[in-house]
Amino acid sequence: MRMAPLALACLLAVAPTTAAFAAKPSNLYVFGDSLVDAGNLDAAVGNDSFNPASAGYFPGRFTNGPDYTDLLYKSFFGTYSAPSLLGGTNYAFADARAVDLGGAVPAVGAQVASYLADHGGVADGSALFVINIGGNDVFGLEDNDIGGYTPDAYAQAVVTSILGAVGALDAAGARNFLVAGIPVIDPVGAALDASLQDGLDAFSHGLPGHIARLDYQSLLPAIVGDPGAFGLPPFTNFTDACIDNEPVIGGRIDCTGYVYFDDTHPTAAIQSAVFGAVRAAVPEPAAWALLVVGFGVAGRGLRARRRAQA
Repeated sequence: MRMAPLALACLLAVAPTTAAFAAKPSNLYVFGDSLVDAGNLDAAVGNDSFNPASAGYFPGRFTNGPDYTDLLYKSFFGTYSAPSLLGGTNYAFADARAVDLGGAVPAVGAQVASYLADHGGVADGSALFVINIGGNDVFGLEDNDIGGYTPDAYAQAVVTSILGAVGALDAAGARNFLVAGIPVIDPVGAALDASLQDGLDAFSHGLPGHIARLDYQSLLPAIVGDPGAFGLPPFTNFTDACIDNEPVIGGRIDCTGYVYFDDTHPTAAIQSAVFGAVRAAVPEPAAWALLVVGFGVAGRGLRARRRAQA
């Protein structure tokens, strides 16, 4: 199974809001792929065969620790997020796409539909809704694994699906969103991300709430180029997977200096740095609409890695 990699990121808070929360959101709901799956894939298949703890994976996750949405949830509520299949608020599934091709893994629209079904069709206007999807769609485009779509039509369907997920939540009452860009750094990913940003620019003007953006095309070069600025030690290995080289001792694996945890996913250190950027940029959700925060591209970038996983 191939999962979406973390690539390059920065934050932009955009669009004015007419309804902001006070000190913290009432809840945090997550939709997306393996970058933010809190354990739904494990719960669905009944084991951790895709991300075994014996290899150093953090329970339910696809890296060696909590992801940035876990840390964001903990900053608000004191615990990590839990998968929706086990009664939690995280609806993300590893291997999910934006476009629904009829597979077993729910695409982002189906994830949102599950949330609405669980909540009587009403979205919490004081909650924060995170959508982090698109990497697997890039892989599909590059492998011509796009069903009956043409490449151009599939790319448009990715944008339409993500905007549709935001729109469905908005129509149900959601007012506060964090939408991640496309997390693959190559020409296909960059072009798709540009289309998504254009779509969000036009779409957000018609919403009564606001959309903050996690721009996966800028932040990681800053993290990798100047890790000390994010509280991280220097990176010394930019290509190898930590799990291929380091032992698991007492259920833990030391990935200090590694960019990648496995053949596709970043280490928990990078996830933590992304969280730090999110939380520092937006100390209180009520201030999101006032912020425009970016990071310059610096240092060595992270190439997209797309190896198969069992």
